[in-house]
Amino acid sequence: TAPEQLMGKAVFASDIYSLGVTCIHLLTEIPPFDLFDSTEDSWAWRNYLKTAVSDDLGRILDTMLQSATKRRYSSASAVIRHLNPKPVYLDAQPVLDAPETPAERVVTPAPGVSLFTRQEQAEIQQALQEAIAPYNVTIQVSQAKQQLNIVINRTEDNPVYYPHLSQIIATRLTDLQLNKVAAVKLLGRVNNSRRPEWKQILQIDPKIKLRNKLVRLQHNQLLKKIAPVTTQEFWLPKLKTQDFWIDALMFALVWFIFGSQIVIFNSWFALIVTSGFMTVKHQVSQHKEFANKNLFASLVVLFLMTGGMGNSRILNTGIFGILLGCLVVALPLFFVKENYH
Repeated sequence: TAPEQLMGKAVFASDIYSLGVTCIHLLTEIPPFDLFDSTEDSWAWRNYLKTAVSDDLGRILDTMLQSATKRRYSSASAVIRHLNPKPVYLDAQPVLDAPETPAERVVTPAPGVSLFTRQEQAEIQQALQEAIAPYNVTIQVSQAKQQLNIVINRTEDNPVYYPHLSQIIATRLTDLQLNKVAAVKLLGRVNNSRRPEWKQILQIDPKIKLRNKLVRLQHNQLLKKIAPVTTQEFWLPKLKTQDFWIDALMFALVWFIFGSQIVIFNSWFALIVTSGFMTVKHQVSQHKEFANKNLFASLVVLFLMTGGMGNSRILNTGIFGILLGCLVVALPLFFVKENYH
């Protein structure tokens, strides 16, 4: 009997308490009075289990047996929700400060009838097997049309809590980013028996699939390094420096020269020359004393010379144009002060 029921204040959660007591009695085959430790004011039912139960089921029973009604499940539907999680792919669980590791290989379906090749199917099976290795069960993966079939096989002396394994498998499948899989059928069997003792269908939720992609982008290591560039804190200090505006003008000058006046192959080649020029300049100026203003003055002279050509455009698709572009890209190397003087 629930504590509040003894005081004549029974609520809906009182039945949950009674159900929890019944469950631990069935699991231990010991009267409930002998399972309660009055000195610790807690239930010691785990010490008398005939067969071990999963951590998830244990937590559910502990919640049902809470003395305070606020910490207990309020209804049977709440218990059922925890016993049978929603059958969809789960959100990935990224770690904010996880060490950098190679990105997960995205498994794409092979052309033809099958979703995956035999090698890809074996890789999926191995990934799932590693994910649930601590539970001493074996995984078998097969495919049919747009459905992936997964069999969880256990031995008679190894009881498992299938809904918990389902969560682990769903999370791992989400990480693998399997394309064109419409559903996943899970079957639980004992010693490869023909008749499954448990089954569940996981449907793909498009919203969760999209949210997972956004989560991965948020925690991508490369994007984390680039992210500061999009903030005001990154740009405001730079906008106040003279070198920033000189660099911006040099970028514009080189782009104009090779995009409008001296065209190598086509106007888009100017972007390659300009990007190469700015990259070399940045690398050189980072490690050595650099004559930035002198380089700027040289570009201004080159700009005035090419601008004096008027509307004339020189199109060069030969070796001279390529060498000219390489020379401009390497131009900052000649303005290191130790060489410049």
